[in-house]
Amino acid sequence: GDWQSPGDLSGITLTANAVQTEMGTPGLLALAFVALILSTTTMFTGWYFGAKCFGFLVGADKQVYFRWFFIATDHWSSASRH
Repeated sequence: GDWQSPGDLSGITLTANAVQTEMGTPGLLALAFVALILSTTTMFTGWYFGAKCFGFLVGADKQVYFRWFFIATDHWSSASRH
């Protein structure tokens, strides 16, 4: 399959090529849906559980500071990849 000789492909692009080869457009649509759901839930749970842990360590009233830290570092890491 595509995974045995990926060339320059990696990650979701390699997976999408392999799924499209084996399952066609329906498989590609299913993969897009699953990737969207997993990425969205990861983003929200990372923020939520991080804030809860921070609140446990330094006090619940200071959770708002973690939210701003999370937003800033997420934005910074996204900007540094481009």
